[in-house]
Amino acid sequence: MLERESSMPPLHRHEFAENCEGMIAFGYSREDDERSLIAFLQKFSDDDLMQLLSPRLSDQEIDNLVNLLMGLLKKHLSDGEYHRYFLKEGQRPGSEPSREDGGSSIRDDTTDGHSERAFPGR
Repeated sequence: MLERESSMPPLHRHEFAENCEGMIAFGYSREDDERSLIAFLQKFSDDDLMQLLSPRLSDQEIDNLVNLLMGLLKKHLSDGEYHRYFLKEGQRPGSEPSREDGGSSIRDDTTDGHSERAFPGR
């Protein structure tokens, strides 16, 4: 895994969960569902929780989660948005600018029923 230089500010932010008021609840309104989804996913991706949870997940659970999330990214983001917002390309001095061309650059290889996902650009 790549380590970030300590002098560099973080690329990924999770401020919403820190500042969100009220409980995480789904099914009341679209607005509440969107707010709750953001807070829920940011809490889910907390470094300490992921360090605890990831070794406990089966290979199939990891594969299912990656397939679900990658499918949503491919469905709802353009190639440029994927590179800018997910990969964070072009957001460091000297880094490559975000791709703005069409088509998906998310590689999706399936062999023997096991999906392999690659995140290009880093």
